[in-house]
Amino acid sequence: MPHRCGDAGPGVGGDQASPVRPGFVTARRAGSSGSDARDSEKSGTTPLRENQDRGARTRAVQALSGTKNLNELLILVEALNDPDAGVQREAERALRESIDSLGDDIGSSGKEDTRKAAAQALGAAAAALGRVLQTGESRAQSGAGDALRTVAKSTQDSLGTSSAEVRRAAAEVWVDLARAGAQAIESGDSRAQREGSDLLDRMSRELGGLAGKSDAQVRESAFAVATAMATSLGRAGDDAGRRGQRASKQAVEHLAEAVSEHLSSRDPAIRAQAARGLGDIGAARAVEALIETLGDEDPAVRREAAGALARISRQNFGEDTGKWKEWWEQNRDR
Repeated sequence: MPHRCGDAGPGVGGDQASPVRPGFVTARRAGSSGSDARDSEKSGTTPLRENQDRGARTRAVQALSGTKNLNELLILVEALNDPDAGVQREAERALRESIDSLGDDIGSSGKEDTRKAAAQALGAAAAALGRVLQTGESRAQSGAGDALRTVAKSTQDSLGTSSAEVRRAAAEVWVDLARAGAQAIESGDSRAQREGSDLLDRMSRELGGLAGKSDAQVRESAFAVATAMATSLGRAGDDAGRRGQRASKQAVEHLAEAVSEHLSSRDPAIRAQAARGLGDIGAARAVEALIETLGDEDPAVRREAAGALARISRQNFGEDTGKWKEWWEQNRDR
């Protein structure tokens, strides 16, 4: 879904806070007093970044803790770049509370509008946090990485739920997370690349677990996110420098490893879906396992393995294990 960070941010789940422009907070919510409060009544807002009073900035961030308003969430993300470490810590804490609350809205709300708004807010926050990873100083990058991992943790259970609507909302957030992680790897900044790689590795492990669930629709959602992650990493690898390309390739390989485990599942439907998913992910690391899977007792699994090998290699030897092994011996080091 498109995220237009400049739009007025609607409240989520009953939060009726007034929309505010990114970079500003209302002085009354920030706890200002005296002339500051009178000025705020005239202008409506006080610049957070331009306020020289560290205590006022701290109170402003504290006042937004737990907010579900999209624009106020972006203010907290921006506060990760505050020059004062105490304000940064408060922004990190406030973000955790807001993210956890929005994650709860996705997983437990019975209202579709609430889930959609929560997913939009978390997706926009993920994009903004990804930008902090790419451009912020080291403390801000650390806070952004922690917040991105909190977004993943707050929504991971919803990816495995039986509710299609909840899974869809969570999957949209995870696609945004994957994009943020891939762009961090592409950035060329070593700290951003470490944070992005850590996020994607954690996501890969969770997606790998979901890929082995008995519910076919849960598996389908997991593979949809995994494919989107691999696509984002492929784009990042094309545009990144040598270090970024290496990190991007490694992240795809970790994702493929997490999925490959299910090629030995007792359930042929899981084995077939794992083979198909590996073809969509497109990692060379999966080739040997897929060649072995051509000997599976189930014809549907063999067919999916052959199709996956064809998509990865751009060759087509059908289910001929011998030809695939010969081709791999000639191309494994390329």
